[in-house]
Amino acid sequence: MTVSSQTNSATFLGNGVATAFPLPFRFFNNSDIFAYFIDASTGAATPMVIGADYTLTGAGEPEVNGNAVSVLTTTAPLPTGRGLYVERVMQQVQETDIVNQGEFFASTHEDVFDRLTMLIQQSNSNSQGAIRVAIGDPEPDRLPPAPQRANLLLSFDSGGNPIAVAPVSGSASDLALNLANDTDPLKGAALVGYKGRTVAERLGDVVSVKDFGAKGDGVADDTPAFAAAVSHVAGLDGGVIRVPSGTYKISNLQIPHNRVFIQGESSSSTVILNASASLPTITWGDGVTLFYGGGLSGIRFGSASGVTATTGQMAVRFRKLNQFSVTSVVCSQSPSQLNGGFSFEACSQFTINGCSVQNTKFDGVRFTDSLDFYVTDSRSDANASAGWVFDGSEGAYFKGCTSYDNGASAFYFGSTATAVRINKNMFFSSCIGDTSGGTNWSIFDLADSQFVACWGATQKSTAINPAANGFALAGQYCKSLFFTSCTAINNNSHGFLIFDSGSSAPNNIHLTSCQFGSTANGANGNGKSGAGFGLALSGAGVNNVRVISGSFSGNASGPYLNTSSGTENFVIGNPVGLKTLARGIVGIAAGSTTQVVSHGLDIAPLLTTITLTLTSNGAPGDTTSFWVSNVTATQFTINMNANTAGINFAWTARAPGI
Repeated sequence: MTVSSQTNSATFLGNGVATAFPLPFRFFNNSDIFAYFIDASTGAATPMVIGADYTLTGAGEPEVNGNAVSVLTTTAPLPTGRGLYVERVMQQVQETDIVNQGEFFASTHEDVFDRLTMLIQQSNSNSQGAIRVAIGDPEPDRLPPAPQRANLLLSFDSGGNPIAVAPVSGSASDLALNLANDTDPLKGAALVGYKGRTVAERLGDVVSVKDFGAKGDGVADDTPAFAAAVSHVAGLDGGVIRVPSGTYKISNLQIPHNRVFIQGESSSSTVILNASASLPTITWGDGVTLFYGGGLSGIRFGSASGVTATTGQMAVRFRKLNQFSVTSVVCSQSPSQLNGGFSFEACSQFTINGCSVQNTKFDGVRFTDSLDFYVTDSRSDANASAGWVFDGSEGAYFKGCTSYDNGASAFYFGSTATAVRINKNMFFSSCIGDTSGGTNWSIFDLADSQFVACWGATQKSTAINPAANGFALAGQYCKSLFFTSCTAINNNSHGFLIFDSGSSAPNNIHLTSCQFGSTANGANGNGKSGAGFGLALSGAGVNNVRVISGSFSGNASGPYLNTSSGTENFVIGNPVGLKTLARGIVGIAAGSTTQVVSHGLDIAPLLTTITLTLTSNGAPGDTTSFWVSNVTATQFTINMNANTAGINFAWTARAPGI
């Protein structure tokens, strides 16, 4: 066998008909052949796939009359004007093993020589595309090292040796290098204009954490990149930091600056994971200086895989901020559980919208010493402790917020230093506390506030906390609260419980058109643990409770319980399921001057709300005076000065306010 051809490649041009293309060179194996479609207009080469685009014949065959018998056949005619390039590329190995004193097979040795010849042709073919010195020239020096030729042009010195030189200023090469420069702030995008300024200035409007080396791969520690981005924006007196889609692992990022905005793509695609078990992911503010402006949006927080969160760890801790916003931010147990969601401490004039905190190991959202905050369409669910916690804060507006399935209360109001500060001046509209481990709305420290169309219903289990209520109000700082069209049903114990906790009791509580029970069949009434009223007043000091209309049907123990000795507790109107008016006629036998009457009201009347009318007198002038005494929750006593012939009275008893 011989190798007569001096080439190892071939080029063909399609005519729309031909499919068979004879190759002018031999090859040993089909794997030695590489074929490409060539686009006639662009010259782009597209690799062809053997079997799908073409087949081969003649692998390992000898030449016939000095010509190869190899053929490449395309599976479809090659279109007119489309090129076909075929080359032989062999692995540079020698696989023939010749044994000492073994048999001599000429064909085996010839194949070895042929293969070596083909490899030499392949090497020559590759070198033909290289830049070569002229015949007779000495071998030139090597190129300078990479650092010495970076961003420079290839040139030659007086001896013809390669050197790196700077391009001529203002030349096309100079411009190309300057445009590609990403380190000099006066080059690159700074040389390109855009609507009266430069592209660099336009790009500077929004900073990305990836500009500072953030990877967003969920593995690298991106805290330094975030910190660098924050410092950069702070140096510009504020701005927006973009966080592109990805998973970023950071911890204890400090932001003690004004007007820093961190903006993710969305809470489903931009994820920030806390790598610390005991520190917040982000601490915004230092708790000493009041910082203005700023915001957080479009991000989901969680703990990094393998992190077991403990006290102090949370998504974000906000400290002494003013005019701040949190929008479309989610805290979730993904991949690991956070200890807490958000903590707002000494913050003022801020908004929260469309946020969700779920499955933390402690409270979901806490407000401490904060003022004037506006929260809408947000939720705090399935946290191990409370959903929303208010500690010495005031001026809150909540609308459309929910809290389901929390381990303690859905909404908890209580101050840690009630002697000097209390929760007050809050407004809640269409907010839901449901399926809690304890009382849904625990209001132990709140004044001068309103609740409209709010919901407190259902506990997780009657066994966990059988005494849990829909709403519970207690303490001396619980006063001037107004509930309108609120619903308290299906709770373990009472719908509303207003009680004296010992130090002092709630005062000036108004309940208007509220639902304190279910429908008449009691399917969703209060008292799921076996006992419970729609409304219960308990303790000596509960005073000035006003109930205006409403519904009290279907509760396990009855509509209303009042064991308080406080005064000025009234029901006004005619609530459904609550008996507030009764009438009757009683006859008193001759010789008796007292008669006990059962009034049957659900709310005890007062002396002033019971009237008597004398309907008959057996001995004119015998009875000259009569009066009521001993009014209790179930009865009262009629008294008279004399009764010798028997007497009848018509009586009317009304609950206070009716």
